[in-house]
Amino acid sequence: MDTSLPDLQGPRARLTPTARESVRAYVFVNVRAGKERELTRRIADMPGVRMADACWGVPEIFVVAEVANVDELNRLVIDKIQSLEGVERNETHLAIE
Repeated sequence: MDTSLPDLQGPRARLTPTARESVRAYVFVNVRAGKERELTRRIADMPGVRMADACWGVPEIFVVAEVANVDELNRLVIDKIQSLEGVERNETHLAIE
């Protein structure tokens, strides 16, 4: 049985989870000072967000998202979270197990 990984080449590799029914990600959001509470509430109300907590330190907001697929995660993070006034930066980490 060949268990080697496929050769990934090119500028972009696409991740398509198949073993799970959904995609879970942890999104760490850095925001402008004074925007933590407002943005935490707005993010928490977004479809696909399971939890959003304001925290001391950097990042200021920890988000747990669970969506149907990677395309929905892209829309949530890029189109919704990153477009909020006051969001300065984010890091998104996919859960693999």
